[in-house]
Amino acid sequence: MLQDVKFYSPEDLAKFSELGITPAGIDAWLSSPVHDRLVRTFDSYPPRSLLSNTARAFLYHCIVCKRPRRVLEIGTYRAGTTEVLARAMNEIDCGELYTIDPYGDGIIQPILEAWPENLRSRVRFQPTDSMIFLSYAFSDKLTFDMIFIDGNHDYEFALFDLLASSLVVSRSGVFVADNTDQVGPHYAVKKFLADHPEWRPLRREISSSKDPFHAGGFDVAGTTFRVLLAPDKFSLGPRPISFGARRCQAIPVSSVQLDLESSPSGTLYAKVYRRAFPKDVSDHSHPEEIKVTGSLHVPRGSCGKTTVPFPHSLVCKSPADYWHVSELILAFVPDDGGQNLLLRDEPSLA
Repeated sequence: MLQDVKFYSPEDLAKFSELGITPAGIDAWLSSPVHDRLVRTFDSYPPRSLLSNTARAFLYHCIVCKRPRRVLEIGTYRAGTTEVLARAMNEIDCGELYTIDPYGDGIIQPILEAWPENLRSRVRFQPTDSMIFLSYAFSDKLTFDMIFIDGNHDYEFALFDLLASSLVVSRSGVFVADNTDQVGPHYAVKKFLADHPEWRPLRREISSSKDPFHAGGFDVAGTTFRVLLAPDKFSLGPRPISFGARRCQAIPVSSVQLDLESSPSGTLYAKVYRRAFPKDVSDHSHPEEIKVTGSLHVPRGSCGKTTVPFPHSLVCKSPADYWHVSELILAFVPDDGGQNLLLRDEPSLA
């Protein structure tokens, strides 16, 4: 087991924290002595990681730059990369790591138990798949500042991990998607960025080849990573966006409250579903579903707190001890077909 090592001097920490995860910051890191120290260390350690030493070094650097409260690793394998992430957190004394793998039950726990307490205490391993974990994380409002996506590499699964993870990433968070040299992750990233223009790749993809199997334009030399940066605002356009179904209390809903950036003129549409399900399996009552729609014209330049009222309150008739769930859907149609509406924070029901 590698002894505790501090790779970054105080001056390094200050410099790279200021530069952040940007093209200039990563280029400066790639040419720095701290990069060389990390690459040499991770050349053969930990032995169970499937990532290159440069890839592991970059993940370590991301932790140091972001100082995340929480990190999610999708795909634990044998916890080799998990150890690198935990060591980075230990160096900056910050954060906890959730790592998931449906095939790791009975395998990962003994590995973690052999670690020193200062590393082991930062890790929350769950032997489950991303669909189950991300569903519960979203429902429980658990958010992550950095998500490393290295699960099933088929296109459909990789795209799901990107889409579902975008519901639980913090504003200005970061995705690191591995194996984008393979067609599944490569085209999943392309599709995700095409449908979410508010997200930014670390670097613009550079790939002029007409070969459909050619996947180029990696964001970090020596890796197969694409690094995607989450927006710091919520963006609304004509395509309706669901903020997901979340458990809630059995109380009336009469409006949606939002905090607007300076906006184009247009109409903001809001729709809310309320659903109630019996908890008792012997209760054969039909689940309840009700809905209401409201709209509000937003003048050009509007900013700050605003409310979209509903024509009537939404009230479930089901008992309070049922499972109650709300789903909010928003869309914004600009008057001139122009820009999207930006929200400073997640909207709330009132």
